[in-house]
Parts: sequence; structure tokens; C-alpha cells
Amino acid sequence: MPEGLWVLGLAGILGFASWRAGEVSVFMRSWIPSWRFFENTGNLPVFEFSCDGDSVADRWSPVPNPTGSGKARLLYSPGSNSFHAFETLVLDFALNPSHEDLVSCLVDEGVRRVLAFHPDTKTIRFKVSWTDHEGTFSDPVWEGVWNSPNS
Repeated sequence: MPEGLWVLGLAGILGFASWRAGEVSVFMRSWIPSWRFFENTGNLPVFEFSCDGDSVADRWSPVPNPTGSGKARLLYSPGSNSFHAFETLVLDFALNPSHEDLVSCLVDEGVRRVLAFHPDTKTIRFKVSWTDHEGTFSDPVWEGVWNSPNS
């Protein structure tokens, strides 16, 4: 088989699968290894949460994204692809915080990740802000609250 033909075949399969999955750009970015770690030259979005049981009123922590080890970023693995897909979702949302579908996806994924570490939480506050390389945070570009349906 000619060398370029298998690449074309793989691109066709991924293209068809992404079309079936819906949003082409998000799906493709989750399957192709990301090289963004070379490109982080500007401000980055930060997605943070605060649980209802926190003793300090304004105690914010980054939403867990534990699957992105440094070595795994260069290699294909579902864990590192999940890590990059979540980073991309946060970045897309920070650039367009009024997009209703992105709000729904971000809150659903944030709740799933926070509840994995804090399963008894009834209320989770979220915020998205920007940070520069010195670690200075901007004012939040979006804030939201999730309340458990079981409360």
C-alpha cells in the first residue's frame, strides 16, 4: 500500500467518526496528540471550584484534571487525550463564555470531576478566570453554581 494512502484512509476514518460524534474540532483534538505544551505563550484560562463544606468562604481550587502527566502528553493514550480535551473545553469556554452548549458541557464535566474527589458535596461554585505566567489572576469571566438534585 502506498505510504500516503494509509494516512488518507486513517484521516477518512477519523473524519467520518468525528462527523458522527458531532463537533468535529473538539473530537479531532481529543484523538490527535496535542502539541499545545510548546505553544502556551500567553495567558491561560483557569477553571476553579469551591465546595459547600469549605471552611474559608473564598477557597478556590483548580478543577481536577489528573490524567495529564508530562511524559504522557507526547504519546497516544486515552488519559492524556482526556486531559487535553478538558483543557481545550476550558479554553474554548473562556474565549466564548456566553455559549450555552459550552456552559452545559463545562459544568457537567466539572461536576463529574469534583464529585469524584468530594462525593458528598451538595453545592459546587465554579469560576473561570485568566492567569498570566507570573500567576496573577484576572477577574472571573464567568461564575456559576451547581446544586445537587438530591439535596
